[in-house]
Amino acid sequence: MELQLARYTQRENLDEYSQIILTILTNLMTDVDRTEEYLVTVRKGILRTSYLPLEHIIKDLREAASQLNRGLHFPFQIKLENWHSIEKYTSVNAFVINNYIFTTLRFPIIAYPTYKIIRAMPLPMYELSNVFKFIKVIHPIIAIDKENNHYTLLRENELKECIHDITMYTCEKNFPIYQTQSDAPCEVQIFTNMPGQLRNCEYGRVLASTTLWITPTEDRTWLYSAIKNQECTITCDDGLEEKIEISKIGKIKLKGNCKLTTPDIILKTNSQLETRYIKTHLPEF
Repeated sequence: MELQLARYTQRENLDEYSQIILTILTNLMTDVDRTEEYLVTVRKGILRTSYLPLEHIIKDLREAASQLNRGLHFPFQIKLENWHSIEKYTSVNAFVINNYIFTTLRFPIIAYPTYKIIRAMPLPMYELSNVFKFIKVIHPIIAIDKENNHYTLLRENELKECIHDITMYTCEKNFPIYQTQSDAPCEVQIFTNMPGQLRNCEYGRVLASTTLWITPTEDRTWLYSAIKNQECTITCDDGLEEKIEISKIGKIKLKGNCKLTTPDIILKTNSQLETRYIKTHLPEF
């Protein structure tokens, strides 16, 4: 009886030890998987916030901001609830030393002035006898600092390399800065209001018998250039109807689920364009 009891006790101890060892191995495998996952995501530039104390990061950022020289600042508000925006600007890296993983975070620091980015788009203007005249756009994207009379020229692929947060681009690349003078590109002269100095502009002409409509990048918005005064009807799903008159050049922005109707065309807010009847030849914009 004593021998049988001893065997039962020994077996229970072995089962308990086996369970402890299994738990330890499971925890080790979980740690290995998490470590591997962390290193893989960091290598891709992704920061796993579940492994980092965000409160400490925000505290360190505030301390760093207080020590910056005058005129320098971070391009974001240093608040914990603003982490989603801060994360866009964060460059993350990790390295291992003596079985310890060290993570480094890099944040951009910017200085004034900032430049206003302008996307130039040709808008033909009625000249005479169904002829519309427009300025050819050579530099579709420019950045202007009116206060200091500076400008720079950008390309779409260069903007894509920058960090875009709502209405602001933060670029790591240094772009050449030019002084705004009489020999500046036509687009710069126009947007810096240099009257009588449009010397570098190249013009084109197009024939059209009806109002020209151009779709800019702004949502639910259209630019128009009319030969003569034209009546338009705006109707919405809520039953509202409004009649407006357009002339010369201008911009129309529709709100809600609406459409604008003329004798020649229908414009809808869902960005679909339905043409009824129009005879025109648009230039290659």
